[in-house]
Amino acid sequence: MEQTRRGVLAALSGTALAGCSSPTESGTPSVDELPENCPTSLDLDVQRPQDLNTDSVSDFAKTYEVAYRSHSSDLQPPWSSSSYSAEVEQGPKRVADGYQVTLVVSASIIQAAGSLNAYEVDSDGIPKSTTRLESSDLPDDPTYIPIEEVDDQLLRGLLESAAVNRVETDSVDDSKIEQYSELIAALSPDASIIEPPGSGPEYAYFDVDGTAVLLEFRIATSDGDLWGEEILYYVTEYVVRRTDATDSPPENGKLIECRFPE
Repeated sequence: MEQTRRGVLAALSGTALAGCSSPTESGTPSVDELPENCPTSLDLDVQRPQDLNTDSVSDFAKTYEVAYRSHSSDLQPPWSSSSYSAEVEQGPKRVADGYQVTLVVSASIIQAAGSLNAYEVDSDGIPKSTTRLESSDLPDDPTYIPIEEVDDQLLRGLLESAAVNRVETDSVDDSKIEQYSELIAALSPDASIIEPPGSGPEYAYFDVDGTAVLLEFRIATSDGDLWGEEILYYVTEYVVRRTDATDSPPENGKLIECRFPE
């Protein structure tokens, strides 16, 4: 099979193209000497160091890792949030045409859980089956929403069950907390959207075929565990690679940033 130009260059240089192959005599690599899918970027708005040294590489790797974690997190604020920190565990040390640095990354996660509580109420709008709610907590002169206006099956079933059993509860997946907060606020003038976790609860009154029912939507938060993970970076003037494999050199890690010489 005919060798590609890239393969010929690699063979002539005698250097693997794991991170960034040997630069030209001027010290600047040619386009052919950079990885195949260069240029590439995650656009994390992290300034690349112009002068590579142990301090600039350390600062860049820590800042980039925090931005990378925030970018790739599947937590959806304000209902769940996380904060990340990265510290240098080892290095930076000079390798090939750049630096290798090992970070320890920690995270603190706050997760939210939603609960829907429905209560049959008396003529004053006070729940018949619980003393947890005081009249001062509840809306004054509330508006009762006909059950026919409720299309959501979970919400409607909860209200109808409470009209029979006096009280009914259900949980809301954290991915749907915002959806239900907005739904309840849209149905009732007595409800307002819960903004940050812990700022609720949200109340709304309903008329379930002649039975008055109070809906309480509450958000509870809990702190997640702190954890630490080692991440290795390989940083050159043109290439950034990242890996969580501690038994393999970061020069072989995933290419996350690559730019052409200016």
